[in-house]
Amino acid sequence: MNRLRLSLTGFFGPNEHYLVTEQHDGIKITYSVDPPMLDGLADNVLTGEDAVAFKEELAKLELIKWQQQYVATAPIMDGTQWSLQVTDDTGSTHEHVGDNAYPPNFNRLLSLLKYAVTAPGGHFVPPSAWQLDFVRFATLRLPKFAGPTRFLSRQLQYRQTYLIDPTHDLVVIKTQAAEPLNDHEVTYHDPQLVANLAEAVAEAVSKLGELKTTLVDPALPPNSIFALTVQYPHGKPTRIQVNAELDADMKSLWQAITEAVHEFQVASERRNVGDATTFGPHIMHYIKVNFHHSAKDYLYKTDLPDLEEGDVVIVPVGEEGRTLHAEVVDAQVAAPVYFPVPPHKIKQVIALADDDDDDW
Repeated sequence: MNRLRLSLTGFFGPNEHYLVTEQHDGIKITYSVDPPMLDGLADNVLTGEDAVAFKEELAKLELIKWQQQYVATAPIMDGTQWSLQVTDDTGSTHEHVGDNAYPPNFNRLLSLLKYAVTAPGGHFVPPSAWQLDFVRFATLRLPKFAGPTRFLSRQLQYRQTYLIDPTHDLVVIKTQAAEPLNDHEVTYHDPQLVANLAEAVAEAVSKLGELKTTLVDPALPPNSIFALTVQYPHGKPTRIQVNAELDADMKSLWQAITEAVHEFQVASERRNVGDATTFGPHIMHYIKVNFHHSAKDYLYKTDLPDLEEGDVVIVPVGEEGRTLHAEVVDAQVAAPVYFPVPPHKIKQVIALADDDDDDW
């Protein structure tokens, strides 16, 4: 296909036209209305992978199989008439028309054209990575100087970075600070967890609407900046920098993504603990148990491998050496920051109870 034109005529509204033409450097898509209106014109150019992806989606519709004419079975007074002309690579033109009747995938074609003509920056393919930064500058702006191991700017007081790159199964969380504080960076590579986080980030970023590159004036930098970089499989990334103290939308975005990153870290830590318990040496770790559905859970330590929620274990209680059966309600508990009792006094699970044990 090297040219496509879809026209729609409504009883009350203006005539709408979508024109797709293949050029040497990509695919141009134009939307117009007749009679002309100020907000009735849009165009976009797809290149590289974006153009290839658009053509692949268009090919899935199998327009060549459409009938030449579609007519409603019953008369409709105020419906829609449409026409589609498709010119193939040989120069032959195929025409299809309809009067209040449509092929099964007509709405898919219309949605595809609407999305392609409004895709921000000509990016038909979704983003491949996102980077979010919060940067705070020191109030006192000293000259830059060369440190012993890196070029250091005293202007930077604090910087936090989230990099989410599902294409490479990569998440990087990094914190930078002015001397004498140290930088800190953590990298994750869990494919499923990265994909889940990327989905949450994409949804949060989509609420900003159309993205356009916006940079702060380097001569008058604000005290703090939110920065968003959206990378696509093809073409230049979109970069947005705003005053963090004034832009409510970017602040809401940062809040949403920070919460998503926190959930990601918790899930990753749980998976790490689970893998260590399953595959690593059988070292002491913490679990929580419950006695006959009581209102309170209790912390115990154990070196028993492969414990799962719902298992019944034998544990010591009190100071008289008594034992009770308890149900495991959390088999992987991170060491608490503040222990309810001194760590050396936390009691240890004695054994896994037998299935036919009647004491439970």
